[in-house]
Amino acid sequence: MFPGVGEMTTTDYADSADGLNKKTKSMENEMKNGSQNSEVGGQVKERPILFSGPMVRAILDGSKTQTRRVVKRSLISQIDVERDGSFTLDSIIYDVMDGMTVRDVCPYGRVGDRLWVKETHALVEADDGGAEVIYRASCPQGPYGSYMVGDAEYHGKWKPSIFMRREFSRILRAVVDVRVERVQDISEEDARKEGVRRPFTQAECDEVAGLEESKPADHGYVNYLWHGRVGKGITAKQADSWPMQYSNYDTAKGSFSSLWESINGPRGFGWDSNPWVWVVEFRRVEGADKSDISDGSDGCCLGGGS
Repeated sequence: MFPGVGEMTTTDYADSADGLNKKTKSMENEMKNGSQNSEVGGQVKERPILFSGPMVRAILDGSKTQTRRVVKRSLISQIDVERDGSFTLDSIIYDVMDGMTVRDVCPYGRVGDRLWVKETHALVEADDGGAEVIYRASCPQGPYGSYMVGDAEYHGKWKPSIFMRREFSRILRAVVDVRVERVQDISEEDARKEGVRRPFTQAECDEVAGLEESKPADHGYVNYLWHGRVGKGITAKQADSWPMQYSNYDTAKGSFSSLWESINGPRGFGWDSNPWVWVVEFRRVEGADKSDISDGSDGCCLGGGS
């Protein structure tokens, strides 16, 4: 939200007209030069965004191309959503900003901007004596709580994603669309774009006893609120109160509802509260991911560091 605009009175508006006009012109120029032309050599802003391990893996395998984030309450009262899904600021602020829309104040960027992913990571000593970045999302779990880095076991500490520095990030994505909607309005197709997964891969169906001759689609979609995750960010109360807590979902939307609840329920923005959300769609930036310039694998050690 623009600083102070939400509290602006008629008198404030008259007294600050010159400043607002200058700010409006500046933002209009930024929008024209940055947002509309960012794909063709204009200004491109990079913004950090946090993802959990499962969502990082979904981004890497290409199944996740959308993310939904809660719209701050301070901005909700200003949103006016039209039937076609477009949205603007309310009339007073809309006039002040001379036609600029909520899309231009999305904290996750405008179309053409780029998002660099922050994820759980660690620095380890490389063979040449320097440092190398490892990413927990790509390290299989080993024995006794360790993680496997190649053939070696890693028992060290991990740095939370919020502390990741830009130079250590391995994933960059370009924003291709921004809109707002109620979280429950997500379509089945968009739920799949959120990266919800099947409980078994085709390889597991072929190799695991009891799954022979089945396909991943035969087992529905993952329930992210089942009892096996209690203690890992999921409370027993959440798992007990959520429907179908012991089974998978037939639809991707159902699976996404449990994913949303597992992340946002404890924050007061659960699925049943149906909050307004930013819908940010993104695509891969060719050649930008660090895995693109390594050996092409999605292994643990993909980035250099100092």
